[in-house]
Amino acid sequence: MYADFLRGQRDPSHLTVLVTSTDARDYGLENRNWQLAAQGHGIPLEIRADFQTKNDKDCRIEPFSGVPNLKFISRSEEHKILAGGWTEFEKRYGKGSDVDTVSRVGFNQDKNLALLHVLGAVQGGGAGVLYLLERKDKAWTVKWYIQTAGV
Repeated sequence: MYADFLRGQRDPSHLTVLVTSTDARDYGLENRNWQLAAQGHGIPLEIRADFQTKNDKDCRIEPFSGVPNLKFISRSEEHKILAGGWTEFEKRYGKGSDVDTVSRVGFNQDKNLALLHVLGAVQGGGAGVLYLLERKDKAWTVKWYIQTAGV
């Protein structure tokens, strides 16, 4: 699922650095769901429940293939590099590179809808985005998304 998502959402000419662990985190889905429902994009209860249960604990993301210009780093390596500032990150990975941290994925029972949070950083800032993805024709595509301001 991560590979399909990343292939469709990023510029393949730039390097993306993906942190290989998720953090246990409360994404405030119940409050966000009220906002989304008012816009006609409510998150089904079974997906919210699966997402919240999975994100109650940290998880390691095993490196995978199939995404051009993707590099994996550990959480400790991320902290060490970024402690030197963005200049240090760009020295190691190049200008225009970004670093992403992903949540665990919540699914519906049929495994054709998925909820994912991505926290991305580039020089000058970063943002969090919550995505609802749909599996069609054996590929995951974004159905809708909402910026979360970094959660």
